Amino acid sequence: MPGSGTGTFIEPNDYQASLRQVRIDLLGTSQGAFKARLTWVTLHHLELQRCEEDLPRIAYLSLAPELVFMGFASRPDPQMQWGGVKLQPGDIILHSRGERFHQRTAGPCAWSLVGLAPQQLEKYGAALSGRPLLEPAAARILRPRRTRYGTAAAPARTGLPPRRDQAQSLGPPRGGGSHRTGPHSRAGHLSGRRGPG
Repeated sequence: MPGSGTGTFIEPNDYQASLRQVRIDLLGTSQGAFKARLTWVTLHHLELQRCEEDLPRIAYLSLAPELVFMGFASRPDPQMQWGGVKLQPGDIILHSRGERFHQRTAGPCAWSLVGLAPQQLEKYGAALSGRPLLEPAAARILRPRRTRYGTAAAPARTGLPPRRDQAQSLGPPRGGGSHRTGPHSRAGHLSGRRGPG
């Protein structure tokens, strides 16, 4: 059923219980008063969550198997580790269904999850990139290719129309960057192709 809400939490257990379609176990790594804010939106085939936390911590997350989730750091500093990989600004993690992974923060953080039904992911991926975006067998990091305007999405933010090749230029970094897939891959793309295995 569609809905939305926001909440501020001073008890970690209340915060953990409020995350939707996600189970999280937190372990604080410094002293201080816990404070977190959760904003969520649920639509028919879409789940959005934005989390803000004031203290550094390690977390173990378990994603609901009914949805395919994409995650990203909503704030670039301090750098966040997601599944053992230090995220770069703009990184998007495409998770496999029911995936379990660790996150680590070095200070206050903000992070987000977007969950879609697999059929919707394929449909919306095709609408955005011209090709279906298939659910991965293992987590992948999608890293928008840098262009002379910044990232592939930057022209739309600056009011400049994206060139056709820029609008579809999501992929591995230029300059011979690796193109690996798997739970700790550093680059992926939106072609819908799966990695080995």
